[in-house]
Amino acid sequence: MNMIFFNLGQGLVFTLLYLLVITQVSSQTWQSLGAPYSVNLSKDIAVGYSGTTRVLYIAAKEDSILKSTGSSISWTNMPFAKPDLVTCESSNPDVVYTGVTSGSTAGVWKSTDGGSVWSQSNSGLGNTSVTRLSISPFNNNVLYVGAV
Repeated sequence: MNMIFFNLGQGLVFTLLYLLVITQVSSQTWQSLGAPYSVNLSKDIAVGYSGTTRVLYIAAKEDSILKSTGSSISWTNMPFAKPDLVTCESSNPDVVYTGVTSGSTAGVWKSTDGGSVWSQSNSGLGNTSVTRLSISPFNNNVLYVGAV
């Protein structure tokens, strides 16, 4: 079973194939965040906060990154060629990175406007397969990249 789990600091999130759910750490109650566009959600998910507004990004298997802002369960489809990974700055979710593991677009891509426009960010990496992305929780200027 494909599943992604992470601790938001303010809650826990799981995504299971076609379902995204959230719970508060102190609660045993789960809330569905929907199944946007009926896509397989099992690739990757990132969460950031703009003030108190939650921003979710999903690297979906349907050649797109999905974005949801606030407490509403609505999703914006942002087409992107084969995204495999996604991460964003926790306190500035307009800064988003995606990783592509194969093909002509392999490598790291960056957006500074919430995913509307992307630019390749592979200086020093070359055209490499990216397997992990993580922004340092102590310094938003440090992006860790696992690559092969």
